[in-house]
Amino acid sequence: SGRTSNLLKVKVYAEEDVKFLQCNPNSLKYICEQLNGARCYVKCTGMDYRNPPSPGTVLTVKHSGFFKTSQKMKYPFLLRIRTDLSWNKIKNNQLVNLSN
Repeated sequence: SGRTSNLLKVKVYAEEDVKFLQCNPNSLKYICEQLNGARCYVKCTGMDYRNPPSPGTVLTVKHSGFFKTSQKMKYPFLLRIRTDLSWNKIKNNQLVNLSN
């Protein structure tokens, strides 16, 4: 019995909001800050890299979990730019959720 071409592979991913800091000059990646304060490199398309958002913009990133030691995201990739949210609002919401 061989492989079937009728089945699709489903890859599960999580989403996380990060703050855009700057473009990485060495590759097609953004340098961003996670909610826990860790800096991470987020892959993006060439079009996104050539037209970056302004620093401080909130981005939604898809990833495959977190590394245990550094708590950085595994394989982060830009999903969307969030113009409806501010970083301060997200940080304040996180503090409210932690206190409950």
